[in-house]
Amino acid sequence: MDSGSQTPPGDPERAATYRLYGVDVEIDAPEPVRGLIEARLPPMPPGLPAAERSSASPPPRRYRIRRGGGGSTEPERYSLDLDDAPAGHGFDLEGITHRVESDVKLWVTSNTTQVVFVHAGVVAWSGRGLILPGRSHAGKTTLVSALIARGALYYSDDYAVLDHSGRVWPFPQSLAVRSGGDARVFTPPEQLGGRTGRGGIDVGWVIETRYEADSTFDPISMSPGETA
Repeated sequence: MDSGSQTPPGDPERAATYRLYGVDVEIDAPEPVRGLIEARLPPMPPGLPAAERSSASPPPRRYRIRRGGGGSTEPERYSLDLDDAPAGHGFDLEGITHRVESDVKLWVTSNTTQVVFVHAGVVAWSGRGLILPGRSHAGKTTLVSALIARGALYYSDDYAVLDHSGRVWPFPQSLAVRSGGDARVFTPPEQLGGRTGRGGIDVGWVIETRYEADSTFDPISMSPGETA
């Protein structure tokens, strides 16, 4: 996020507005939900100038979360309103956090004009970026984890952040290592023996691949046009 959050009037203990790559999102939620969501908001890369809202920016995306179920022997349940419209109920703590986190990322990456987001893992090797585009469950995090364990600098396991000159920037969040189904364990790269890169670097390689256990890496070169 940019240089912090702004708290709107009305409920200073619950609601806050966050500017992410020039796009505003407003989160009105009880603790511990808001704290968990805040920890997973898309961070601004070190060194990338903060983005101001522009005339092309959409109005703030509003998330209103309320307790709605559970009890002394059951987990707390939550409901979600998205831009003042009901968007689901009966979420547990992890479910509501994941639902809002996913929507915030999609909203910000689709509406920012400061950078371009590509669904990809990224590491830096020999001073250049290696981009691994892929859909969810393609093995991006597995490949990125293996590369940083072998000395590559960690940039992202989720999105490649590209500026208008084509340089790729870090997306400094913990790796979302899946532990079965959609469950994830957020793991700092340092726990995998790696380090996070800082600043933008030129792109050296774009590798279209997916993870397959015990397979042999046998790449085929593509022209720039085929790659695009």
